[in-house]
Amino acid sequence: MFLADSDLFDIAGLCISLMYLNLKGCVSISDVGLSRFIDKCKVLHSIVASDTSFGKDSVAVLCSGISGSSRASKLLKLHIGGCYDIDEATLQELVSQLYLVKSLCLRNTNLVDDALYSFSGSSLERLHVSSTKVSGAALAYLVRKNPSLKNFKARDCKNLCQQERNGELYSALRETFSIEKISLGWGFTPFSLEALKPAITSMRTISVGLGGSLGQDALTKLPVISPMLQKVSLYFQVLSDDVIQSIMKSLSHLQMLALCYCLGDISPSSFNISMPNLKMLMLERVTPWMTNDHLIILTGSFPNLIKLSLLGCKFLNLDSQVIIAQRWPGLISLRLESLCSLGSFVPQHNYVIRVKGLDLSPG
Repeated sequence: MFLADSDLFDIAGLCISLMYLNLKGCVSISDVGLSRFIDKCKVLHSIVASDTSFGKDSVAVLCSGISGSSRASKLLKLHIGGCYDIDEATLQELVSQLYLVKSLCLRNTNLVDDALYSFSGSSLERLHVSSTKVSGAALAYLVRKNPSLKNFKARDCKNLCQQERNGELYSALRETFSIEKISLGWGFTPFSLEALKPAITSMRTISVGLGGSLGQDALTKLPVISPMLQKVSLYFQVLSDDVIQSIMKSLSHLQMLALCYCLGDISPSSFNISMPNLKMLMLERVTPWMTNDHLIILTGSFPNLIKLSLLGCKFLNLDSQVIIAQRWPGLISLRLESLCSLGSFVPQHNYVIRVKGLDLSPG
């Protein structure tokens, strides 16, 4: 759906009491248009504008007025990830006025330490600062001021690779005692996992990305440390059959497993474990040996999948679509890439009607 500035103005005229706005990914709206909309909706307390043109004009409207009574000071939710047009100084001004915010997403922005040190709120429950220039010390400062933090994402933050400064961050996270979701990369090691133990015993989601190096021993112990895990995503890690089997055998609540661009030797036996609760499976560049026979094993082990991604499985062929269509009746999202004979892929008619997301990239 294409949404223009004029459409936004019409909405503002009809909904002056609007409190929640979600324009995520809507690149057709200009910063000027968005700022005028925000200016008209005086009681707006939640803005989701990630990957839009949200910029200086919108920030100016939010920060206008007397400090402590600005529109920004009343926001409970602000998601502006991917909005690169906001420079460091402007972003710092905005962050400094977010007194009540509970959910804050600043991933892929020009966020630096000074902005975090200027943050004076104490109600944060969700913080997403992945792919920014923040350091462990600045994050530790913020975490300590927000003891209710439950969701913490800081993947692809290269400044976190400085190990000597990260101890303070993990110490601060440990003191929250309530981490439910965590996403880390650079600087995340077995020592980090050990330091977080008291805070992640009830953790539901973990994602380890580029720069993180938990190692096989720590990954094998992960189900013991966090037995309630429901979603596990591992990128660029070193895996083995022992790691995979430990995860599958021990995490009875697991609903999503993503193994992407990992190293190590994984054999078909890793997936010969019944997991009826698993709903989402992503195997990307980790099972190049997979054949249709192995795919059949997957359908038996994970019969209730609704989302499947298989990348780099060069031995799968046209018969794979029949197996997938017949054996995963609940599948609604499918991504296949770099398969043998993909160019002549002919989708089953009934299957295409059922699947809502389909990606058949040649790779």
